[in-house]
Amino acid sequence: MNVFSALQIMMTSQIKIPWMCFHSKIQNCLVHTRPCKSKKEWKKLRFMIVERTKNRAKYYPVPYMVPVAREVMKARAVLLEGVSKLMTIMPVKACRHCSEIFVGHIGHHIRTCQGHKRGEKKLMHDWIEGNINDIIVPVETFHLYDMFQDVIKHDERFDFDRIPAVVELCIQAGVDLPEYPTNRTSQSLGMNDRSHVQSSNNISDNVNKASINTEVLEASSHLPGEICALAGRTLQAWETMRLGIKKLMFVYPVKVCKYCPEVHVGPSGHKVRMCGIFKYDSWKGLHMWKRAELDDLIPPRYVWHIREQDPTPLVDEGRGFYGHAPAIVELCVQAGAAITHKYHRGMKINGLIIWNAALMRPDMINFCSAYGLFYSMLTA
Repeated sequence: MNVFSALQIMMTSQIKIPWMCFHSKIQNCLVHTRPCKSKKEWKKLRFMIVERTKNRAKYYPVPYMVPVAREVMKARAVLLEGVSKLMTIMPVKACRHCSEIFVGHIGHHIRTCQGHKRGEKKLMHDWIEGNINDIIVPVETFHLYDMFQDVIKHDERFDFDRIPAVVELCIQAGVDLPEYPTNRTSQSLGMNDRSHVQSSNNISDNVNKASINTEVLEASSHLPGEICALAGRTLQAWETMRLGIKKLMFVYPVKVCKYCPEVHVGPSGHKVRMCGIFKYDSWKGLHMWKRAELDDLIPPRYVWHIREQDPTPLVDEGRGFYGHAPAIVELCVQAGAAITHKYHRGMKINGLIIWNAALMRPDMINFCSAYGLFYSMLTA
């Protein structure tokens, strides 16, 4: 019985049907409705779904995304080399007690440290020398021999290597690296030759050609032109890598945990109990997976941006006037690279100047900081 037959019985019969009975009949009709017309169609559709699930490996890697993966690997190599060289010129400071970093010779005096003692906030930072992991946050994941292999269990966590998530994404997209073998053949590309796959030797050769010679840089480290060129190439490699990863994430599935920064590159997450936030709950450390975003693979570490009109070091009273920028962007900008237009709003390039903020009233500081943000949004 469907909804229309129930209405017809109610209208034609002289017996009064209670509303609750009629409501239950309609609800049962709606619950048991099928999207398919018959069971035969559903059996055919189910067979097609199962066959496509078994044969989905032959559609990967996508041939037209292999050049994008190659470009991401090249940009990543140039970025790592450029950041390591720029850090010898522009020092990077890191807090001893929290995750705050600062690009400059002298650390700022803004009271934002929350890791020195429990329960205390707005403390001064204790600055030490930073490293490249403070600028480029390492995000690792399990390397899969086959993209559609069985889900990794907790007892198998030591049987798989942990590699950078960007490298794993590029490997699944078609880049071959001898140190990380994969179960991929020429038929998986849908072509007779392997023209769309580039070996790691060719990648390293192209990276060496595109990168800057170390000896030339050390000999001319005091020349502003060479430093600006290095900063410009590093910033361009950062933008190229982010754009390429964003394209790859539209085609290849990437998962991230809802409660921790664990990332998994593949159609389904693993079952390794590594989520330490809820390790004492009922699911005992299992991850709750969701679709990952771009910042989950390459998280940008935001730092305070130093403008020409800002005092040195930055004071805590004028924190509402200072802008922010990703650490790599700030490092390249201080080395002489041109500022990209999309970072103007966050950096507050045309923000207000305040030299004696300690002499102003708190309400005036809040008003001026809000006006400076509004003015920077208009001129961005």
